[in-house]
Amino acid sequence: MEPSPSASGGRRRILFVAEAASLAHVGRPAALARTLDPARDEAVFAVHRRCWPLLDGLRARLVHLDSAEPAAFARALAAGRPVFEAATLDRYVADDLALLAAERPDVVVGDFRLSLAVSARLLRVPYLALASAYWSPWARLHPCPAPVVAPLRPFGRLATLLAPFAMPLGMAAHARVFAALARRHRLRPAAHGLRGAYTDGDLTGYCDPPGWIALTGAPGSHRCLGAPLWEPPVAAPGWLAEFTRTPGWIYVTLGSTGDPALLPAVLAVTEVRNRILALVATEALQPGALGELSGIRAFIRTEIRQASTEVAAELRREAERERQPT
Repeated sequence: MEPSPSASGGRRRILFVAEAASLAHVGRPAALARTLDPARDEAVFAVHRRCWPLLDGLRARLVHLDSAEPAAFARALAAGRPVFEAATLDRYVADDLALLAAERPDVVVGDFRLSLAVSARLLRVPYLALASAYWSPWARLHPCPAPVVAPLRPFGRLATLLAPFAMPLGMAAHARVFAALARRHRLRPAAHGLRGAYTDGDLTGYCDPPGWIALTGAPGSHRCLGAPLWEPPVAAPGWLAEFTRTPGWIYVTLGSTGDPALLPAVLAVTEVRNRILALVATEALQPGALGELSGIRAFIRTEIRQASTEVAAELRREAERERQPT
C-alpha cells in the first residue's frame, strides 16, 4: 500500500490514531511515526491530550481525540466485559469521520482505535491496523491461555482447562458490538469474530518480531513489523545507575495494564529477590501495594497520567527505604 503524495506540499500525510487506553497503544504508533522522513511524509498524531507529554520530541503535529479513560478500560478488562459499548463506538465513528475530513490523510494508522475499520472505509482512506500477533485469527497458541478476568478467577488452575471452551463463547459475545457497528453503516462485519475485529484493516501490522507467534495461513496483508522500540521522555531516578554497574539483575514488568497484586506472587517463586528491578505502573498502585518485600527496587514511572500525590509520595518513600543498607 504505497500512498500517493497529498496535493498539499507534495508530501504524504500520515495520520496516526492512538486509543489512549494503555501505554502500548500510544507507544507503538509513536515508534512508527519516528521512522518517517519529514522530507517525504507529514506526520499527524491524534490522541487524547493527556498523553501529549509522552510524545515530547515527536516530529508530528498533535491533535486531541477523545477516548476512553484508562481506569474504565482496566475495569472492563478485569471484569471480562466488552471494553467498548455501542454508544461509545458510535461516538468514535463520528469523531473519526470529523478528524479524517479535517486532516485528509493519505493513510491512517490506528492502534486499537477499532472504529477506524468503519470510519476509514466510509471515506475510502487506506487503513493500517496495528495489533499484537496473539490477536491474529491465524495465531496458533497452544495451550489456549486463560485470561485473568473475574468470571474465571474462582476456577483457579482449572481456568486453563476451561479456557478452550469458555473463550470462544466470551469472544463471540464481545464481537457482537463490532459486527453491529459495521451493519449500522452498511458494511460487512469482519470475519473471525473478535480476533478479526481487533485486527481488521486494509493492512494489518503486528507489533511483534516475525516468528515470535506462529501465524499459519495468514494473508499477505497481515505482516509482522517487529517490536517497536519506544520509551516516554521521563527522567530516570538517579539511583537507577546502580543497575548498570552491577550485573545479574532480573527485570520484571507488569505492563501499564498489569495487576500490581500479582507482583508478590511473581517474586515469591525466586530466591534472588534482592536482585530484582520491578517496573510498575503508578496509576494502578495503591500505597503499600508492594507489601514488605525486601530488596526490591521499584522504578516508579508515571504511565498514562500523573499518579496522585499521596500514592507517588508513598512509592518514593518505599523505594528510598529499599536503597538503605540492611
